[in-house]
Amino acid sequence: MEAVINRELTIDRSVELEVPLNSSAIRATGGARADEPADWKRRARRLQDEIYVAYLVFQHPHAPWYSKLLAALALGYVFSPVQLIPSFIPFIGLIDDLLVLVVMIKLMHKVTPHSAMAQCRAKSESVSLQVASALQGVAIVVTGVLLAIASGFLAWGCWVLCHLTER
Repeated sequence: MEAVINRELTIDRSVELEVPLNSSAIRATGGARADEPADWKRRARRLQDEIYVAYLVFQHPHAPWYSKLLAALALGYVFSPVQLIPSFIPFIGLIDDLLVLVVMIKLMHKVTPHSAMAQCRAKSESVSLQVASALQGVAIVVTGVLLAIASGFLAWGCWVLCHLTER
């Protein structure tokens, strides 16, 4: 597939890019800037979803062995204690992990059949929705318990102060 650069400075490969290549194009279209925290959060969430999709591709029965190998190598490199640049080196150690992960996942997407990838994506989305709703439920329960405990301590403190002032 041939890449052509159009006048808006985006690369056209028959698929729309989400972010134009320069900030003047962003300002011209009225879109969000790439350095905004919401954009970083969205990208981090998308990478997290892609990592889970890679895990699902590794487990998928119809994915070819080389797709499974790429998924295993990507996930294994990130979690391996033996790395090209150790992760404890600030910034550079994490950037190489990110680079290897992104490249391996992109390669995995290219070699995995579309049907298997679609099934893995659908399963990933359904699981992430279930986890999100379960986490929200847990957060509500924990917040309620903490509020009940705080109210109990406040009531006990008021009771103690009232009885100490009576004497």
